[in-house]
Amino acid sequence: MNTRTFLRLLVVSTLLVLCASVAKSATITFVSVNGVDDGRDYVGPYTIQIDGTTYAAMCYDVLGTVSFGQTWEANLVRFADLSGSYYAGYPDYEQGYAEVAWLFSQLLLTHSPSTQIDIQHAAWSLFNPAGFEGDPGAAAWRSLAQTAYYAGLPDVNLDTFRLVEAVPDGPRVQGLVVNGFYSVFQIEAGGSGSTAPEPAGCLLMGCGLTLFGAMARRRTPSR
Repeated sequence: MNTRTFLRLLVVSTLLVLCASVAKSATITFVSVNGVDDGRDYVGPYTIQIDGTTYAAMCYDVLGTVSFGQTWEANLVRFADLSGSYYAGYPDYEQGYAEVAWLFSQLLLTHSPSTQIDIQHAAWSLFNPAGFEGDPGAAAWRSLAQTAYYAGLPDVNLDTFRLVEAVPDGPRVQGLVVNGFYSVFQIEAGGSGSTAPEPAGCLLMGCGLTLFGAMARRRTPSR
């Protein structure tokens, strides 16, 4: 194997390892609800486990379903990379997800069942408005979420939130939002220490490796 072939293999294999680590999945278990329902569905906050660590969660996707004790594989989508989310391509989807995070932060602050229902309906209606027309509570909280978004989401750090969404080509499972991820590089829950680079960092590092390979080729004498 000559030097050029070795360098090409090194570049390709390194890129594959780096980029594969960005799309890490986690094992999710639905544990319990808080007991409040709107007459048809339970509302958040729910309790789930991500790779064995317990988190509070809120649903924002009425199109998926989940049952007590259900376990499934999901991607933990960061707010810095929403291109692979359920609603990517939906008008203003990045704003919608940001408002979901803000609504979840407000849900965790209240113990009023009626307020929990209104906040949950607001979250459900952001991407699926059908069925929530004429719901004054949902409309009021959507308005508050929009105001908070344009104010820069005070007291909300989107780097600490993750969207729990089913893996591509897998069964559609209820989309959830969780908080408590304190590193923007952390993909796995539970403090396992497994990290992955930001997608932009992966691309930049890949470009650097490719450039290195090109430089090495220029320096290697032709045979």
